[in-house]
Amino acid sequence: MPKNLYVRNDVYWARFKIAGRSYRKSLHVRVEPAKRAEAKAVRALERLRSQIEDEVRHGIAPPLLWQEAVIAWNEVALRSIAENSHRRYLVSLNQCRLWLDGKQVRDINGACLRDLIKARRSQGVSNATIRRDLTAISAVLSIAQDEGWVEENHASTINRKRIPERRDPISLPTDESIAEMLAVLPPTIGEMCAFALETGMRQNEIVCLDWRCINGNRTIATLTKTKGSKLRAVPLSEKARMILQRQPRSQHSKLVFWREDGLPMDWVSSQFGAAARKVAQSKKDFVRFRFHDLRHLFAVRYLQDGGSIYALQGLLGHTSIKTTEIYLAYLTPDQQQGARLGAAQKGSQHQRFDNLTEDNHA
Repeated sequence: MPKNLYVRNDVYWARFKIAGRSYRKSLHVRVEPAKRAEAKAVRALERLRSQIEDEVRHGIAPPLLWQEAVIAWNEVALRSIAENSHRRYLVSLNQCRLWLDGKQVRDINGACLRDLIKARRSQGVSNATIRRDLTAISAVLSIAQDEGWVEENHASTINRKRIPERRDPISLPTDESIAEMLAVLPPTIGEMCAFALETGMRQNEIVCLDWRCINGNRTIATLTKTKGSKLRAVPLSEKARMILQRQPRSQHSKLVFWREDGLPMDWVSSQFGAAARKVAQSKKDFVRFRFHDLRHLFAVRYLQDGGSIYALQGLLGHTSIKTTEIYLAYLTPDQQQGARLGAAQKGSQHQRFDNLTEDNHA
């Protein structure tokens, strides 16, 4: 083995002295049977030694690796962005490690990112996921730019119009499909389904809902853990209040819907998917749907019952009315006009779920 190289845990490491100081650093090169791995380690050693000599003897700062930029971003992100956003960014950054780890942050340019996009597409990844990946990479490069490590954030200059995000058509679940799902879902998740259809809340908003969010007479739920971290007040129908009344209290947490020892119901998606697969295997005419489709069904029924599109925007927490207007397609022309011009004249939310959830609860 060449001088100044040694192996630890199947990875090449460097050891050398500069100006009387000893350095031991990983070269991030795995040991392989082929000779080219050793040659790659030698080249990495030469680059590392040259960088450290420049830093020690001439005061030239070494180039920063992508992994170091991610660590710097993470320290800032933990204090500045919502927990859900932070978690989603980490998912994207982890999925992109294959193309970015080991690169100097200044080398992550337009060509590098275009190669990443092509590779992700070849894996069958959707454009929506690729756009989220670019957003996460841009967040890291933004910190690197603020620190003076790069001059330009190339991820922010990628033309997103060339990566159009296609919205899948909404498939509204039927009462029959909902009943079939409730028959196989755990009771607590069934109650969460009923609550989603009564309130239009997102799945995570219901998972995170705790008793401190509910006012004294249980007519309003004030949500703090929402998409975009925007505070939102949601009126509770009589049916929604009955669902709350049925929920047992945990001695270990303030959560409304919980599993053993007061733990959050953070497995809803997997349980819901498993239940859908089970029903689909036994009933050939069953049309699968997602938990989120209950929110869509709430929105359509709200408008069909005479609700205002602008009131619905507030109930759902949409930033743009354009997002809410997708539900107008499910209305007749007269209903569409009423939704655009009128105000909601509803004493309570739709109660079509009553028999389904009561039978499941029993």
